[in-house]
Amino acid sequence: MRNKRYGSAKALLAVGLIAGMIAGCSNSGGNGSTNGNTNAPSGGNNGGGNETEQVTVSILHNWNGSTGADTDMTPVSEYIKEKTGITVKWEYTKGSEVEKVNTIFTTQELPDIYTGPAWGGELDGIIKAAKEGQLVDLTDKLDKYPNLSKAVAKENVPPALYDKAIGGINGKKYLLYQNQPATDEDATDWLYGFYVRKDVADKLGVDPQSVVTKDDLYNFLKKIKDANLQENGMPVMPLGGFSNGWAVGIGNTMFYGSDYPVKADGTFEHIFFTKAYEDYTLYYRRLIAEGLLDPETFTQTDPIAKEKITQGRVA
Repeated sequence: MRNKRYGSAKALLAVGLIAGMIAGCSNSGGNGSTNGNTNAPSGGNNGGGNETEQVTVSILHNWNGSTGADTDMTPVSEYIKEKTGITVKWEYTKGSEVEKVNTIFTTQELPDIYTGPAWGGELDGIIKAAKEGQLVDLTDKLDKYPNLSKAVAKENVPPALYDKAIGGINGKKYLLYQNQPATDEDATDWLYGFYVRKDVADKLGVDPQSVVTKDDLYNFLKKIKDANLQENGMPVMPLGGFSNGWAVGIGNTMFYGSDYPVKADGTFEHIFFTKAYEDYTLYYRRLIAEGLLDPETFTQTDPIAKEKITQGRVA
């Protein structure tokens, strides 16, 4: 994404991910969409062949501290390339997300796809780019993708975010929205992002996809502990995380779906002062008290956490 191939940058498509994140995609014929192999066919039927055109797509994940795999081509990336002909190249932001947004549009060093949070000034930068004609208008394209159209439907987007950006900017739609519960019911008992080792699940005879509610999770963790599993001469901890508790706390989505829920009288109250937050806290204290959650999870460094996971000491 380091080459300035967009001219006036009129070819950046904005797409939203997680809590109103935004992403962009170029339809430019620059390095973001050229054959990675000069001997590869250019797509379509070339002398009777149906080989897939080889394309390289750069993605900027504009979330401070985010990181990816140690290698450019993971097994997932290899599979994507094999099935679609697309090689995905990632870049991650280590500083201010707002500054990064401003920088990419100022320097025109634009990624093919942009994804990032939309809870502050970064969204303002995206909106400014849209008003300047630097993004691709999705208005006449969404009908071809019913799942994406549903994601940006008014009833599935928080009103403030819908009115400000998702619903349209100057009458045109540029942004998509993903990974948020569509209804209050969806936010209840919504396990988001917990993973279990396949060998552990197989040994216990538990289908991970059957673990849906907070009680299911508790019972599953208890079953792991009761099995007295050991790895490298040490007990296997049912639940753990990375440094400073990342991202064990995402279990809060099993108890509430918003930091500022609406009260019966129409006012807002921070979730910290509600019974839902108390229930969430007591749930995690119970996990620690019963030895189901690694007590070092919220204090350990990232190298220690990764060592535990690599050694198989966390289920």
